[in-house]
Amino acid sequence: KYHYFIPQFIMRREWLPLITIILFTALAVGVTADDTESPSIELITPESDSTLYYGQIDFKFKPNDNSDVYRCKLYVDEDMVRSSSDITKDSENTFSQNLLEGTYKWSMWCEDSAGNNRTTSNRSITVSADTQPPNITLQNFIETEKKETIEFNYTVVDNGSGIEKCELIVDENVVQT
Repeated sequence: KYHYFIPQFIMRREWLPLITIILFTALAVGVTADDTESPSIELITPESDSTLYYGQIDFKFKPNDNSDVYRCKLYVDEDMVRSSSDITKDSENTFSQNLLEGTYKWSMWCEDSAGNNRTTSNRSITVSADTQPPNITLQNFIETEKKETIEFNYTVVDNGSGIEKCELIVDENVVQT
């Protein structure tokens, strides 16, 4: 939709070819239509109806628009908890938020540089405590005679909140962390 103001005194018949040239030149040098399209937002993670372990949750999203994305906001249970204008369109962006145990609905709101905005539909997530201990497997452990140096190799797997640290304990004393 183009808007041009042409004064009445220019609208005489002898000026018509010149007006036509001016209008086509304006189109050729980049006079564009107003941006009326809202940005699209792809929610990446967490997925809807997923269960996560309490602590820091990463909310990943990818906004797209024909102009720059000016600002995005993260809403958890309809409360705005994160906002940033340092957003990269057509790329994955991340907001992190600490959440306690519970069930939450989250959504994203983004606005482009022309003022158009969009809110995604809600995704539901459950945040719970990690109640299962990690699984520890000693590898290549061979009982030997008393030596000064013994090498311990192990594998630790935790399907919950992850491993914060491991300690080697001998006779109730922490030998190595």
